[in-house]
Amino acid sequence: MEKNTQKLWGAAFSQKPSEAVIAFTAGRDVVAVSPADEKLLPYDLWVNKAHCVMLAKIGIIPKSDAGKILKGLVELEALAKTGKFTIDPAKEDVHTNI
Repeated sequence: MEKNTQKLWGAAFSQKPSEAVIAFTAGRDVVAVSPADEKLLPYDLWVNKAHCVMLAKIGIIPKSDAGKILKGLVELEALAKTGKFTIDPAKEDVHTNI
């Protein structure tokens, strides 16, 4: 085994971990990929629209409020499709951003 004290796994293994293990443990911390929540955005918008319709249908929220909420969700969807609505990490996750 090669001695490498600069890696956290150092001498803890009898041999170097596989490249797949190293890539997995490094994850998004070192690879430039979009946050996972950005991929969830269109689905979360869809679920919110469906939930809003359900809440109005069973009378939990007034239909007028549902219309306003749906209008806002459609606007966010249009912004997301053009890249003008992005996830703000300060707001924690996709749900809070919406």
